[in-house]
Amino acid sequence: MRQSAYVRSKSFWAMVYRRIKPLLRKNLYEKKKIREIHFKISRFIVTFAYEEFFEGYAMRRRMMQ
Repeated sequence: MRQSAYVRSKSFWAMVYRRIKPLLRKNLYEKKKIREIHFKISRFIVTFAYEEFFEGYAMRRRMMQ
């Protein structure tokens, strides 16, 4: 008995999804980790720049007085 094209294509895509699903999950996990690292780095840079700016600003004000 032959399957209809719809059923065949549906099972084909189910098979493809089963094969790809772990890879997608791994890829999403890696992207999440990379995003966390980028967030930590950018937060560090912003904090550092903020502190440097205001320390420099305070020092310039002290020199002016």
